[in-house]
Amino acid sequence: MRRSKLPLTVTGGSSPATQPERGTALMVHGLPGMKCTVRQTSRQLVTSVRCHRGGTAVAASKLATARKIAGVAFDGTKDIGISAANVGAYPQSGGNVGGYVNATYLSATQPANPGKEVQGTFIGWNETGGQGESHFINNRGGGVGGFAFRTVNSNNTQQTGYVRFSGVGDLNAQGNINADTGGVFERGQRVYSPNNRQPVNTNTANLGGGWWRCGDTGMIKQWGVVNKGSRGWSTVNFPIPFPNTCVNVQVTVLNGGNGTFNDNYGTAQIINNIGFTCGQDSGGSYWEATGW
Repeated sequence: MRRSKLPLTVTGGSSPATQPERGTALMVHGLPGMKCTVRQTSRQLVTSVRCHRGGTAVAASKLATARKIAGVAFDGTKDIGISAANVGAYPQSGGNVGGYVNATYLSATQPANPGKEVQGTFIGWNETGGQGESHFINNRGGGVGGFAFRTVNSNNTQQTGYVRFSGVGDLNAQGNINADTGGVFERGQRVYSPNNRQPVNTNTANLGGGWWRCGDTGMIKQWGVVNKGSRGWSTVNFPIPFPNTCVNVQVTVLNGGNGTFNDNYGTAQIINNIGFTCGQDSGGSYWEATGW
């Protein structure tokens, strides 16, 4: 077996009185397990040893063959840098995730900033100057845009429900839309239905004042009395204007009780949304108007 000389200094072990003889085996401090043979000795220290080729040095300034750590070559001569991309991690500064993301939770603490000409869906927070809103932004690209929220069965093969917001703000749902404690409004006006009737209050009826609005259809009825005290024409103003139109006015003559029937009459003319003109005799007339 070939041998090569490797000068080493022994830093501990033997004292001058017990220096080994040439040819004896020696465990050199710093090289545990290396097979070495003493070549030169003196009363002071071992000056050289001969080591079998194939022995392993414990310390070295450079690896004979560089090795890779996370794809980066390392030979021991200098430090190496490993980036998030080297280990398949997401960089702290942000970037694109090219695959499926499964997380315990996702949060956004800054306004969404999709930038120009960036299509997709973006999540942000606090966009409107400290109001604490969460924001979902859809850059529709060349399509119609919108949002779709779907529920599916356990093996992801069948849709079981959805809520969709169109790109212009329309709302569609596969199931019911319920307002637990609030209501449904259209341009600020509460919307009612046959199963959700408008309550009767001062906004829908004033029986003493002479009007009533149907909570189902919006039809309005109004009524009153005209008693001028003499024959002639009287202007009648409805208690409330009809929002759309007045379709009918009925006039009923009051009988003065004097038995003269040929003097009893009542008429209506010049009818509009706010009132009409009533013709009557000296006894007066009842009137009723219908509209919506």
